[in-house]
Amino acid sequence: MLDTVNFTYKGFVHLHDVGSKLKEPVYGSIGKGIDKKTKWVKGALGNKKEDSLNVYADCKKISITGSTAKHIYNGCNIKGLPMQMFIELIENLSNYFDYNFMKAEVNRVDIGTSLELSLMPFCYRDLLYTMPNFYKSETKNSTYFMNETRTKKPLFYGKGSRKKLLKYEFALMKSRTIQQALKLNGKPTVSDIINNYNLLVELYKNAYFEVQKSQLVQMNSIPSGKKDISNYLWAYAANKPELRQSIESWIKQNPKRNRRYEMNAELRNSANYQFNKTNDLIKELDSKVTEVYESYKV
Repeated sequence: MLDTVNFTYKGFVHLHDVGSKLKEPVYGSIGKGIDKKTKWVKGALGNKKEDSLNVYADCKKISITGSTAKHIYNGCNIKGLPMQMFIELIENLSNYFDYNFMKAEVNRVDIGTSLELSLMPFCYRDLLYTMPNFYKSETKNSTYFMNETRTKKPLFYGKGSRKKLLKYEFALMKSRTIQQALKLNGKPTVSDIINNYNLLVELYKNAYFEVQKSQLVQMNSIPSGKKDISNYLWAYAANKPELRQSIESWIKQNPKRNRRYEMNAELRNSANYQFNKTNDLIKELDSKVTEVYESYKV
């Protein structure tokens, strides 16, 4: 279920040959008259803008970026590419440009597909709270978590204004990050992505389950003391979106870093209290992600 795979092939590149295979190529040159030299060329590869891959080449490299899923599925990336379709795409691109893209260095890979659910996507996105060592950001239609180096990103967003489809993607956005994630000895290549596809699918699943989600909170036994009441109140507040946002805002205003850390840790730990029960919508989402993981492994 590969979506975007950005890669760069390094070696001698014939610019005009590359340009002749692009849609509306743009050339960059230096000098004038007989001294004029072409330095680079860029353009699109696809039937229309929605399904185009972007190509940039200079004398020493050729880079291809964009959604491989959109390129194959005529501008639609509701589903990711199964591995065999991705292999066929790379082979076709290699034959078309006459470069071995299996050896190209990969600097971004997005893996994901859409989950068909019983309710609209926002109902599930509202239940996604935090992820350890990641910060959360939201727009009208998306929720994502980003690490401090901006190299890993689990992303959740609706596909289609009236469809009950939630797209979940996990992105690794730098060559070094991909190398570490796949435990490679050298820089990752397209061939490495293919050979480690199952590991990528597993990373996709694991990232989802690291996201802390809203739970149902109910005290099922008589409290034995103040600690039970305190823990219950923490859990209750942590699982109410408006209360949690207020608490997080108040915590940020505390000038002492160690105090902020302690309070945020208490907020995170509240997910583990015994009177927490998994929300039915989260159970459904958990099941869908697990189902996708099992069906896309090769």
